[in-house]
Amino acid sequence: MVLERFDRNNDGQARARERRQAVRALRRMARQLDREDRRQAKDAEAHAPLRHEPRRQPRPGEVPPNVANKLRPFDRNGDGWVDPGELPR
Repeated sequence: MVLERFDRNNDGQARARERRQAVRALRRMARQLDREDRRQAKDAEAHAPLRHEPRRQPRPGEVPPNVANKLRPFDRNGDGWVDPGELPR
């Protein structure tokens, strides 16, 4: 396939000039792919803070006491957590 692409005189062989052209073209493609990879990595790094952690319940001590006191009336089953079904609508 590469030979077909760069065999300018269609003789079925890659002559020296055709090989040089192929090497230059493949190097250009490699540089473009490398730039694109670096751009994607940079974009991913820039958007990393926007990714959400998997949801989990906070551990004891992670919720400030004043917030815990405000949430306590919503804990209908008394398990120490406010479940989605316990929140007012």
